Amino acid sequence: MTTNTELLAIAKKYIGYNGDIFRKFAGLEKGQPYCNAFVDYIADKGGVAKLYFDGRKETYCPHSYDWCKEHLAQIPPYLAMAMDVIYFDWQPNGVPDHIGLVRARRDTNSVYTLEGNTSKLNKDGKVVAKHIVAERTRAGKNVQAIFRIQFAPPKKLSKKKLDPDGDMGWFTIYNLQIALGLKPTGILDRATVMALQKKAGATPDAWWGPDSSKKIQKMVGAKKDSKFGKKSVIKLQKWINAKNYPAGKSKKTTTKKKTTVTKKPAAKKTTAKKAGKKGGADIPYSKLKAGDALICYDSKGKFHHIVLATGNHKYIDCTNTSKNHIAERDYSVITKKYHVTRAFRPTDPKDAAEAVAWAKAIAKTGDYTYKKWKNDNKKTKQCPICHKLKGKYKGWNCIGFVTAAYYHGAKMKNLTCSCSGLGTDGFFTKVTLASWKKRNGNNWTIVTN
Repeated sequence: MTTNTELLAIAKKYIGYNGDIFRKFAGLEKGQPYCNAFVDYIADKGGVAKLYFDGRKETYCPHSYDWCKEHLAQIPPYLAMAMDVIYFDWQPNGVPDHIGLVRARRDTNSVYTLEGNTSKLNKDGKVVAKHIVAERTRAGKNVQAIFRIQFAPPKKLSKKKLDPDGDMGWFTIYNLQIALGLKPTGILDRATVMALQKKAGATPDAWWGPDSSKKIQKMVGAKKDSKFGKKSVIKLQKWINAKNYPAGKSKKTTTKKKTTVTKKPAAKKTTAKKAGKKGGADIPYSKLKAGDALICYDSKGKFHHIVLATGNHKYIDCTNTSKNHIAERDYSVITKKYHVTRAFRPTDPKDAAEAVAWAKAIAKTGDYTYKKWKNDNKKTKQCPICHKLKGKYKGWNCIGFVTAAYYHGAKMKNLTCSCSGLGTDGFFTKVTLASWKKRNGNNWTIVTN
């Protein structure tokens, strides 16, 4: 099977090409963006198409991105390997705009890439060619996600004490899996990342973002800077050695000794926290998409809050208990307080993207009032969503803000609204897909764990 470094050598042969052969391969018309088709073509040429999007010829970045979220582990920039896939969000609005292949890691804030449908820059940073295959150096601020492609290690691996060198390569991953009690393969897959997250007390969703980095850094004794760089990998390697080769562990002997067995008192049974009417665990962020409305409950199943997922392990909400009334926050913030066991998703990705873009714009400006949105109704000159929200809130509450994102951002005009936005507390405690559709139209699906 082709290795990742062999595939990189194949990909480099196409540097300088325009998009014609890649569009033809994927069935695109002349002039259409071909960045995803370039990835399809290279994978096919290397005989490893099954590793990328299950062999499908993807031409639309949001579709291939969704496949990666479901099947692969998302990793920090410093852990990137050759031929991992990297997505970019220029706006950003939670929807990927561009895809490329990793050439090599660089540092915690940038990555060396090889991309189709991109520009070639000279030493001064000026564009000298457009819409070609070119090598780039990309800043982390535009990187939406990096997913580890499941290439097999180029050689056989075995358990061995690590030399802490800061290289998160096949050998380190293999021994990490042993330390976590997993079957060692050397492949940084979803199961490995989730096991590491769980061990560190982070949300086990295979999305190794800033929050997971901080939790893992705390566990291994590294500086909690949320950027998992070389020093953090060295600390992780030392932690792996300590787990696989504990100090003072004596060898087993065949001498049998009589031992007195003391019965321990039975442990008290504990009841796990339940969320929602029927209980259950939080939805992993890997199952969510930007634009989902996340319903938040307490342990007794009572509705407390609603937020809007924005991608990259984050959400936006409106709360009167915070100085940042409307702000984008990490998913771990909400799951510490509540249980997220239900989410509602617009079936049209465009609606979701537009709702997120609108919400992010409001969060960026800090505009907490609803006055500017009062001109929707020609007769009353009032917004049917926002004008009813008054009193102590002086603007939106949590439900009203999410409703407004769909109404003003996505132009979804069939929403049935009360002063509580998309519904009352009682409605959310009992909400089903059928009741949600009855209130807000049919263009929705439900997401559960």
